[in-house]
Amino acid sequence: MKAQAISARTYALYQKGKNTNRDYDFIASTTSQVYGGVGIEMEKSNQAVDETKGKVLLYNE
Repeated sequence: MKAQAISARTYALYQKGKNTNRDYDFIASTTSQVYGGVGIEMEKSNQAVDETKGKVLLYNE
């Protein structure tokens, strides 16, 4: 779950940087990641997000 949290965060940052010419960073579809809202969050996934806060994958940095 921690690896997924880091991968999802990395992808979100990539999309944010890629869409600088738009008034928005993400769209609510599978093109971006789909977030179903706080009502479907799970304790284990929230814990993985919290425990990996600030961590992203980098290549040649």
